[in-house]
Amino acid sequence: MRAKPHKKPISPNTITLYQMTRRDNWIGVAQEVEDTIVNTMKETKMKRQISVLIAILVISAVAFAHGGEQHVLGTVTEVSEKSITVETMDKHKVTVSVVAETKFTAGTAAATLKDMKVGDRVVINARNQDQHLQADTVSIGPSAITSPKPKADPSEQPMSGMKMSKPKPTANSSDPSMPGMEMSKQKPTANSSDPSMPGMEMGQQKLTTNPSEPAMPEAQMNSYFTAFNYPIPKDTMMVTLLPDFQTARTGPNFFTMMKMAEYGITSRWSAGFMAEEQKIFGLPATFGGLRLNTYFHLFPHDQLLNLTLYGEYEYLNGAALYKMEVAGFGGEDLEGPLSAARNLPVHTFEQRAIVYHDWRRVNVTFNFISETGLESHENDFGYAWGIFRQPEWMGMTTDKNMAGMPAMAGTPAPPMLSMRRLGLGLEMMGALGNQHQFGFYWNREQHYLGPVFSYSPLPHFTIRLEPAFGLSDVSDPFVLRMGFEYSEDHFLHRLARAF
Repeated sequence: MRAKPHKKPISPNTITLYQMTRRDNWIGVAQEVEDTIVNTMKETKMKRQISVLIAILVISAVAFAHGGEQHVLGTVTEVSEKSITVETMDKHKVTVSVVAETKFTAGTAAATLKDMKVGDRVVINARNQDQHLQADTVSIGPSAITSPKPKADPSEQPMSGMKMSKPKPTANSSDPSMPGMEMSKQKPTANSSDPSMPGMEMGQQKLTTNPSEPAMPEAQMNSYFTAFNYPIPKDTMMVTLLPDFQTARTGPNFFTMMKMAEYGITSRWSAGFMAEEQKIFGLPATFGGLRLNTYFHLFPHDQLLNLTLYGEYEYLNGAALYKMEVAGFGGEDLEGPLSAARNLPVHTFEQRAIVYHDWRRVNVTFNFISETGLESHENDFGYAWGIFRQPEWMGMTTDKNMAGMPAMAGTPAPPMLSMRRLGLGLEMMGALGNQHQFGFYWNREQHYLGPVFSYSPLPHFTIRLEPAFGLSDVSDPFVLRMGFEYSEDHFLHRLARAF
């Protein structure tokens, strides 16, 4: 949002050599020099305050991130009474200690350490304890607990060459097989009775899943335009183009474009930057400014109500019109000359307290928004909320415990025109006044409501659409919001392999 400037900055006049040589202008020149020095000192002080604030945010996020739990995913190479050694996807071996409080599960069933063996695939939630990893929970893959193999019929004669005998049952009676032939070291495939870990793919070993089950068990990617929920998965790079068309309440209609890139630093912390521009009908295209943002998920585990903290520094100008959020009073359409607006700096710091909850693929979120003008030190407030049901198929899983893992290994993708690729929801955003008048003053504040749709035509690629409608006297009548998103998991790992 473009904050409403409370005071236009003073631009000092350039001091020329000709002015300095004129005796009559010495007093005026001295006054201009004094004003320039004062303004420079104020700008330097403001920059130092911003730098200190950003440094505090980064240091706090790092401290929280290192204090949380770690997720160890891989294949078991060694099991003892007190520890488990796992080979991760990048071929590193990690040893995690086991204590009496460690909980074991195999799918939805309870399990024990004795149910685990070398070769099993596991997901371990562990914490740092005296500079060692200690397991809280261990999820065992489907090869850990299988139905016992039936004993061979003693009346059967051993095969000589290709001699066919009575058909032998395999570990899974639903598997197609050739009668009388027993495949050596055949691995069971997952079915409805096997505990499974959807979307898990490690090294060259793949697990197949039941195609009738949803491939995306939990909602994770942020599918809203204004309402946020949580950081993107660890080591995931997401690049998004967000073009909008807006019918202005005052003045000509206009297009806006937001270009955004975000990266998951940890499973609970991500950061990104944005650049925006706009094209008002009858006027040239204009650069609106830059934004730097960061998310931090406060709790290491899911709660009934999860909390995310969000901060964004906005280095914009008066011509910035993209509605990333709305706050304060009045509309935001360009009313003065474009040339003057482009030269009017608008520097703000946006903060959000985000509360959300997931029910499998359904996400509900609420954002309380505060915008602080760095020149005026005034605060404007706003809100955003949304409810969204993620599609069953997204091209990649983004489960919070297995961030960035490839989705649906061994499961065919649905047809291109399939409802399994479609996600849908509802989103609303609006203003809540300022520090002098807080609350709903409906027809003096902007409020917008619209349905949200997402579609995943290809792996890693998602299209989003939201037709939003203004609900108050100062809102723009209609905003058509679009998003084209590409995400790449294991980004740094893939980048390192490329070079």
